[in-house]
Amino acid sequence: MITDAVLEQGVVRGIVTNQQVSDLRKLAHDMAAAAAPEPEDDEKLRFVTGFSDIFVTLGIGLFTGALWFLSKQVTGPLATWGLLVVVSWLLAEFFTRRRRMALPSIVLLCLFSVSLFKVADTLFAAIEPVNLKPGFLDLLGIASKSMGSVVISALLTMVMLAVHYWRFRVPITIAAAITALVTAVLGTIFSIFPDLPQWGVALVIFVTGCAVFVLAMRFDLSDPERVTRRNDIAF
Repeated sequence: MITDAVLEQGVVRGIVTNQQVSDLRKLAHDMAAAAAPEPEDDEKLRFVTGFSDIFVTLGIGLFTGALWFLSKQVTGPLATWGLLVVVSWLLAEFFTRRRRMALPSIVLLCLFSVSLFKVADTLFAAIEPVNLKPGFLDLLGIASKSMGSVVISALLTMVMLAVHYWRFRVPITIAAAITALVTAVLGTIFSIFPDLPQWGVALVIFVTGCAVFVLAMRFDLSDPERVTRRNDIAF
């Protein structure tokens, strides 16, 4: 690399002009700035570690989707969702506990959570007496005929998610358990106050949303260096 002393000597001897020296220095500065590494982001997302995570996740989606479709044709919804609970747990034994693959673990956790809730929901729908259930339960795809059954289903899901977290330690399990808890809380409120006005429903949802946000921020602020699981849980 040409030093400043060489450039100054070049000006003295008439090889280059002062303007050319200035242009060369500006060019060197611009090239050095372009070659400098970008600053690292403090927030490192560890959900995808490579293309293998994406390919495995696609494979899991295709496999479980086909399994759900075929099982639904042969058996009833209760057996179908129960089968997905078992399959998602067994797949997690390999991809989560052994391989520690982030994205497949998240997908398997979501499948386990939804399937577990649907098992309890379908079971309660089958044993409950026929009655007039709230219309929004149909919109949410819930088969239970009362909010009480929804609450129990959510609580059972939360308990099983605690077992899942003890076994596999997937950080986002905390978020799934909080979702089940919020569902149980909302179901309890709506069962106690079935005629709650629209502004009351909005207020309840707003308060629970703020509570979840505060909990997430507590996890986030407890890990300022971003070195523990609490950061992933907060995200």
